[in-house]
Amino acid sequence: MTDDELNPIIYWDKISVYVEGCSILDDHGAIRKRILGDLRKNPKGLTITDIASDIDVNRNTTARYLDVMQMAGQVEMRKVGPAKLYTLSQRVPLDAMLNIAEDGILTFDSDLKVIRTNNSCATSLEIEPDAVLGKKLDNLSLPGLSEDWILSLMSDAARGKECDFKTSIEREDGIRHFRVKLVPTTFYDGTTGATMILEDITKRTLAEQEVERQRNFLHRVMESVQHPFYVIDANDYSVKLANSASRFGDLTQNKKCYALTHGRSSPCAADVHPCPLQKVKEEKEPVTVEHIHHQISGPTRHLEVHAHPIFDEEGNVDKIIEYCLDITDRKQLERDIRRLLELYQMTAEKVAAGTFVVQHEQVIYCNPLLAKALGYKVHEFTNVPLHKMVDDKHLELIVNTMEEIENPTSLKCKLRKKNGQYTEVRLTLAPSTYLDEPAYIITLEQGAGANQSE
Repeated sequence: MTDDELNPIIYWDKISVYVEGCSILDDHGAIRKRILGDLRKNPKGLTITDIASDIDVNRNTTARYLDVMQMAGQVEMRKVGPAKLYTLSQRVPLDAMLNIAEDGILTFDSDLKVIRTNNSCATSLEIEPDAVLGKKLDNLSLPGLSEDWILSLMSDAARGKECDFKTSIEREDGIRHFRVKLVPTTFYDGTTGATMILEDITKRTLAEQEVERQRNFLHRVMESVQHPFYVIDANDYSVKLANSASRFGDLTQNKKCYALTHGRSSPCAADVHPCPLQKVKEEKEPVTVEHIHHQISGPTRHLEVHAHPIFDEEGNVDKIIEYCLDITDRKQLERDIRRLLELYQMTAEKVAAGTFVVQHEQVIYCNPLLAKALGYKVHEFTNVPLHKMVDDKHLELIVNTMEEIENPTSLKCKLRKKNGQYTEVRLTLAPSTYLDEPAYIITLEQGAGANQSE
């Protein structure tokens, strides 16, 4: 055997092995098959010497075959002491991997010519693989992938710069959305190129768009509420959502509800401002409380706070919805009414004349002096019809006077006591209003005449 026979030169082209200068190898494909067959029978592995002996081939030639087959991914080698132990490769061939990949893959050489594609790419772009192989990217007119800026990015990728972007492609079945990654690629011969990986993100994009639509809808709903409306995390008091009527400003800093509404550094105290969040967590049902809220901009306001629970899957209060009705004006009106009532009662109940108020020919108020003079208690005299107090003759006079007067007017009449007797009195009728409707304040001075029986 010559030196050339002992040191053959082996070339690997795709899946074929060529051996020059080795006269004993009539069929290099058969040698490769014999090596694979021998390793298949011995799954635990064989050394070079074992394989060479089994297939009856020179050890050096066998070693070179194994080197090339290892590079091709057909066999694997691990060292056991000084020896090399070879086994069948457990790796899936690249072509098979490409075709089972869900992402579309296009591989380009340094001139941006397509040298490989997979089934997913053909489906995603609706192209025939054989129709694009060997063609340059700028000549393919691929929808959504042939713009000048993408060609520039591909050139950068072929020179070693990785990047990614999103694009949309219009197909017959609708618009598809992709995340495209451009990866620099180096081939076995040392040349460079780029690989384009297309991840179909249509479902995710549509889901994100739906979430955004729902978010915008929720925002519009909240903004349509003219009162403060916000959502609070029941675990840490942070305000998660709020409409502009709440005047809370920026919520990106995990701001607490008690800080925003009361300027406090801790949750509301029950003796001053009962905490609606705590009450909802305890009762697990809607509650209503009254608070005084301090706003970042604007005056202090009295609010009626309505709180509603939001439960998690286990039935615990996870968040609460609060909306607030501004009752500042109502509170001021209540205070004004109380002051007026106190002033009126102080005046009406202390005057020396009996006084009552008539509206729609019915007594709606009387002071204690009048009630006592006619033998009634105050609550008995209230809501008594006027015709039960005055005889028919004087009733007509009083009613006509009420309809005509614009200023206080005096007249004489007889009022009926609780015991049925009448007493002669002089009345002064003063026109007024109550709840935006005409009313009359009537004062009387008991006459000197004797009581008359009915």
